[in-house]
Amino acid sequence: MPRWKSALVRRSELNRLIVGAVGGCLILGVGGRSAMALVSLVTPLPLNLTLRGSLAVVVTGGIYGLVGAGLDWMVYRPLEGRPVARTLTVSLVLFMLIGLVSAALNQMSAAWLYPALTVACFLPLTLGFAALLAARLP
Repeated sequence: MPRWKSALVRRSELNRLIVGAVGGCLILGVGGRSAMALVSLVTPLPLNLTLRGSLAVVVTGGIYGLVGAGLDWMVYRPLEGRPVARTLTVSLVLFMLIGLVSAALNQMSAAWLYPALTVACFLPLTLGFAALLAARLP
């Protein structure tokens, strides 16, 4: 592969990671914290918003954004030219991954009590994030 092509490939991959991290912080992080607040307002669960907790959720959203960018990179070739399938695949895998990690860390009190509300609040966030990746990246 010529040097200029390998440089373009590296630039494209770096762009994917940047979009994933920033989009993850904004959509998954800030949106996730907003969804958590909405769940606690609708249910009898206590509303516990702190700056430290909010920053932790935003940083975690950025990490999940990087993971989502990696997932998008993995499914790009098999689903090339099918952005809807790519968006749905990345979104559902990321949603299940977030749920599995949260369950492993015992951080799912609202999710166990109100599963339909949890899906209704958090699945659109992963769909929006995956749609951002599909729209912004080739």
